[in-house]
Amino acid sequence: MNSRAVAAKVIVKLLDGKASLAKVLPSALAENSDQPFIQEICYGVARWYFQLNFISQKLLKKSLKQKDNDIYALILVGLYELLHMRTPEHATINETVNCARDFKKLWACSLINAVLRNFLRQKEKLLKLVGENLEAKYAHPKWMLERFKKAWPNYWKQLVEANNQYPPMSLRTNLQLISREDYLKKLAASSIRVDSSLDLLCNTCVVLEKPSVVSKLPGFFEGEVSVQDCGAQFAAELLDLKPQQNVLDACAAPGGKTMHILEQEPNLKKLIAIDSREDRLQLIKENLARIKFPNIQNKNSLISFLCADAGEPKVWWNGAKFDRILLDAPCSATGVIRRHPDIKLLKREADIEILAKQQLRLLTALWPLLKSQGKLIYVTCSVLPEENDKVIEKFLAQTTGAQMIPIEASWGEPTKFGRQIIPGQDNMDGFYYSCLIG
Repeated sequence: MNSRAVAAKVIVKLLDGKASLAKVLPSALAENSDQPFIQEICYGVARWYFQLNFISQKLLKKSLKQKDNDIYALILVGLYELLHMRTPEHATINETVNCARDFKKLWACSLINAVLRNFLRQKEKLLKLVGENLEAKYAHPKWMLERFKKAWPNYWKQLVEANNQYPPMSLRTNLQLISREDYLKKLAASSIRVDSSLDLLCNTCVVLEKPSVVSKLPGFFEGEVSVQDCGAQFAAELLDLKPQQNVLDACAAPGGKTMHILEQEPNLKKLIAIDSREDRLQLIKENLARIKFPNIQNKNSLISFLCADAGEPKVWWNGAKFDRILLDAPCSATGVIRRHPDIKLLKREADIEILAKQQLRLLTALWPLLKSQGKLIYVTCSVLPEENDKVIEKFLAQTTGAQMIPIEASWGEPTKFGRQIIPGQDNMDGFYYSCLIG
């Protein structure tokens, strides 16, 4: 099957709201040798969907039926390629038209051909109209743009522009095995260039100039380095870990922060990683199996994995309180759209209130598990106050003895109850942190 047809099949599932690219794309790529091209198309259409959809509606005389979403997806694929890729125009049109044959819809060949050629003829006019439409211009749903404007009036344009960029590949060095400086030397010896324009905001983060397959990263399979955005690397640092502490990593999958906790302090008494899905817990175990801990005699006795709802501790908690709790709460993921552009299609405005209730439930349920003078770090990859400051505000109002400690840092923006990284700031994803003590 033509690579564009494969991409269109993936996009149909996304348009139907059935699954994310992360779920659908791997199996599609496994069946095709042209993997980078298909991935570029799928992520590109998701990233620019609201622009491409606007243009297609101007070019189509009438909307296609639901059963012909595959043809609509092909039109989006063709428009994306014409607008954002360097493929010759004639090749893009011919190949996209031919894809209709893969779907056994010969009638659609003339339609796709006409739409794409009309776009080229009317390109200047259509792009002017794009600039006059909020959703199309910024390639985000209207409700999301309105919320960004309200929350971040001075930053919202920077935020959406960052969301539409390709994200960098960021690494976390395992300081138990190698210093950041020594790892930089290894990268240089492997001719892998680092983005040196960024200030060093944390002592573990390395940002590559260009993405690399992990198999080419020196020391990756030996556990010297892991892939993780710099913004996510502040979580373990903020926990202020000490030897012989009991630590809970709630909502732990896929395990990046779990790994970093152990890299920060391998001499913990106990680390419990909990997640509600067994398949996601398996990801943590696989990631932990790769990193090496020379200071740990028996990693299996140090770490426990629990498949349970973190918000129902009566089901899984043994009564031993924790010195530190990391709550990486489920959220809208509006801070990581540049890595997951399909969020713009899959999330709905109504989801925000539901998520905020879930976040408050988790926070309220876990708080009694914290020792006196213990520390809880609340983190989301959202930029919406409804999931961040407002959740903390409600929690503090209803919880006797809980206090928020201001986070003094050179990164992000201070908020009333925490600190927010705006997507793109210092080339980081958007994360929110709040530090609470009992």
